[in-house]
Amino acid sequence: MGGLTAPIVCERPPVRLLVLLNAMIPRPDVPTRVLQGRDDRFLPAEFQRAIAEQRLGITPDEMAGGHLLALSRPRELARRLEAYRG
Repeated sequence: MGGLTAPIVCERPPVRLLVLLNAMIPRPDVPTRVLQGRDDRFLPAEFQRAIAEQRLGITPDEMAGGHLLALSRPRELARRLEAYRG
C-alpha cells in the first residue's frame, strides 16, 4: 500500500525525498527514487524497471533481496535509505 499512501503522506509534513520500494509507483510531486529488490519473484526487476521508467522517467536502483526488502535485508535497506538522505 506504500505506493498508494506515500503521496498522501508527502502532502502533509515537509518531505525532502520519497523512496519507493518494489514497483509501487504513483506520480508524486516530490523528489523520488525507486529501490527494487533484484531477486523479487512477485514483481520481477524487469517489470519494476519498466514501470519506473514509464511513470517517472527514472531507472531504479537495485539491491540484493526479494519483494520484502525491509524484512529480508533491514540493515542494508536502512543504509541505502540513509545514503539517499545524504
